[in-house]
Order: sequence, then structure tokens, then C-alpha cells
Amino acid sequence: ALFLVLLRLAISAVEFTPDLKWGKENDIKKMVEEFKLKSSDMGFYDQRMTYNNYHENIEDELRAAYDETTKLEGEMRKLVVITEVLVEKVDEYEQQVADMKYDKENANAETDYMQENIEAMLDREREKDEKILQLEQDLNSKEKKLLKANTSIQGLQSKIEE
Repeated sequence: ALFLVLLRLAISAVEFTPDLKWGKENDIKKMVEEFKLKSSDMGFYDQRMTYNNYHENIEDELRAAYDETTKLEGEMRKLVVITEVLVEKVDEYEQQVADMKYDKENANAETDYMQENIEAMLDREREKDEKILQLEQDLNSKEKKLLKANTSIQGLQSKIEE
């Protein structure tokens, strides 16, 4: 009975509409606030027992209990629909999170690929720089040899002229 009372309070706190919209006007926070306000109200059975507001005739009491139970059953169906909508929202949010994780992993993979390409390009540039440096050293060495050869040739020419 207490469960039914609490369930009734929860359902009556949530104003159900078939075209349930989840925007600024009708969100879960608002529903929770309404529940908090209405949960201070006494339930059907508590009121009847506290205020001796019950029928002396057992048949009338059973009829009142049946009517209240039927009403609670309808409100419970509404709560089930609300729960289904909330479950759908959870599924949507979980899918959005999964999509974001997938996008993040793809972005990380792309970044890693680009970084590898940049490192490969830098390695090729270093190799080119090393080759250029080696060529410059070879050129300097050959210039020195050529200069020595020219000096030797000039020395020989001056000896021949003498």
C-alpha cells in the first residue's frame, strides 16, 4: 500500500502529455521539482485512515479502493511511458558518446599519421642536408687539390722558363 501511495505521488507530480517534449518548458528538473512539491501531500490511503474518512460498509470501501487502484494503474502506465522515453534518451546519449569517442580515435589516428609523415619528411631533409654537406666537403677537398696542382704547374712552368 505504501508503494502504491509513493507511486501515486510520483505519477501525480509528473504531468504527462502524449506529445512529451524535452525542451526548456518540460524537462526532468521541472518534473522533479513538481514531485518534491506534491510529495508532501498525503496519499489516498493515509488520508482515509488518518481522518477516519472511510466507509463503514466494506463493499463501499472495496469500491473506493478499486477505483483508486484503477486510477493508479492508469497513472502507472503513464509512468512506464515516461520511463521508456527516458530510456530512449539514455540510448541516444550513449550513442552520441560512442560517436564522439569514435571521432576522437579517428582524429588521434589522423594526427599520428600526419606526425609520422612530418617526421619522415624531416628525416629526408636531414639526409639531403648531410649529402649537401658531404658534397661541399668533397668540393673543398678537390679545390685544394686543384690549387696544389696549379701551384705545381706554375712551379714547373717557371723552371721551364728558366
